[in-house]
Amino acid sequence: MTVNAHRESEQTPQSFWMTEIGAALVLFLIALPLNLGVAIASGVPAAVGLVSGIIGSLLVGPLSGSPLQVTGPDAGLGVLVLEMIHQHGFQNLGLIVLLAGIFQLITGLTKSAYWFKAISPAVVNGMLAGMGLLIILTQFHIMLDDVPKKTGLENLLLIPEAILKGLIPADGSSHHTAAAVGTAAILIALLWESYAPKKIKVVPAALVAIVTASAITVLADLPIQQVELPANFFSCIQPNTSPSYFGQIGNLDIWISAVMLAFVASAQSLITCAGMETTQKGIKTNYDRELVAQGLGNMVCGALGVLPIAGVLLRSMAKVQAGSRTRIANVLHGLLMLVAVVSFPSLLNHMPTSALAAMLVLTGCRMVSGIQKTTRSYERTELAIVGITVVSIICTNLFTGVLIGFGVAVAKELYTIAHLDVRLEPTNSDKIAVLHLSGAATFMQLPKVTRVLESVAPDTELHVRLDKVNYIDHGCLELLRQWGDHQRELGGELVIDWGPLETMFGQRGQTSLSRLPQAVNSMSDFDISNRKLDAV
Repeated sequence: MTVNAHRESEQTPQSFWMTEIGAALVLFLIALPLNLGVAIASGVPAAVGLVSGIIGSLLVGPLSGSPLQVTGPDAGLGVLVLEMIHQHGFQNLGLIVLLAGIFQLITGLTKSAYWFKAISPAVVNGMLAGMGLLIILTQFHIMLDDVPKKTGLENLLLIPEAILKGLIPADGSSHHTAAAVGTAAILIALLWESYAPKKIKVVPAALVAIVTASAITVLADLPIQQVELPANFFSCIQPNTSPSYFGQIGNLDIWISAVMLAFVASAQSLITCAGMETTQKGIKTNYDRELVAQGLGNMVCGALGVLPIAGVLLRSMAKVQAGSRTRIANVLHGLLMLVAVVSFPSLLNHMPTSALAAMLVLTGCRMVSGIQKTTRSYERTELAIVGITVVSIICTNLFTGVLIGFGVAVAKELYTIAHLDVRLEPTNSDKIAVLHLSGAATFMQLPKVTRVLESVAPDTELHVRLDKVNYIDHGCLELLRQWGDHQRELGGELVIDWGPLETMFGQRGQTSLSRLPQAVNSMSDFDISNRKLDAV
């Protein structure tokens, strides 16, 4: 019995349901404003985000491969959706989401989710950091009641102009008022997280900030943009069944966008599952089942023409912190959203869009900060891949940027596999030399190694250092064996320093013949010596 299961067995039915209902309320208070904000950030009607959130809760929630995962529209996907709407129009978004859901479903049914583990972590972290920066750059403009541009680079270059709009009320516009409300919302959220008493800290900071900003907007009658929900909530669901809609199935660009959406949504969902596993002992995720659930959810979202969905880390962590370990809270918070938007749509119309955008700016900053901490221990080449991916995303778009990052990662691996540094180092003694090998010693490097070996004097004791070799194949071992035999006949000697490869070819300094290639057929072929080279 796992730790969590043992804890659940100790709960009474009453305390169990109180915990789940409490977690559902927390999720509802977090998800409701964020769903609206993601929709606005994606360039679609606010109600569309609520529909997607309800589908993620009521459909994907019970089917999810992780009991801790919470699904809904996400700010990162919103950036991608905004690009797709600019490219294909809102009328084709449903088809793209539908096809992406089918890809996810097929991946899960064929038990191929493990392939996502083969993607370079540097590329994935670069993608997430790029998404975070795109969120910041687009939402910064919306926070000022301005219109974001089509690319991240344009939004970045126009930041100074946006700041000027937010500081100086030129041309009679209300950009400065929206900027003040958005900035106030961020400050309120940060102060609440830092100084709110523990007893009331369960109320999400984002909700406190948005409710406060909404109250200020209404009481002061501020002339800034507010959320607009239809009186009939279900009127926003308009599935497109026209012949021209299905005629786009033959459009290659539609398929490319669908593949990219499926990749990003799946990667984010599985990364969230993996993150929850590491923080909660005893929780195991069925990754294939998770992709099946996500695929079904996105197929329904696509059929209804609403936003795509994915696993969201912020909501999942909030659920766990509220004490929930089951899928019940997922379903309950979806029901609460449905009741709220059907019964009280007029209350939601007082939310200023600048405050919603401000919360997404804060989310984007935390995404980038989290990736920075994650990649802090990366080596330089991996950090370079992260940086190239991020810059490419900002300068082009999310799809192209990820492709560039993936290409650089593949090129780096090919270089690592094919590259070998060979350096012959003389010593203080004319009779001793050291050969340093670094990289992958494969048959492709035989000419390079041969040229260096031929330059060694006949009566020299050559020490070959393999401590920086990550792989050595049969061809290189055979070359060293033959050269060592020949060198011994000429009065010289060959000494191998295996380094980390010792665990592969022997234990505690002793060669295991069964682990060596057949070309190495006697203990005398290699002198695995631990002698110190005082002359070096």
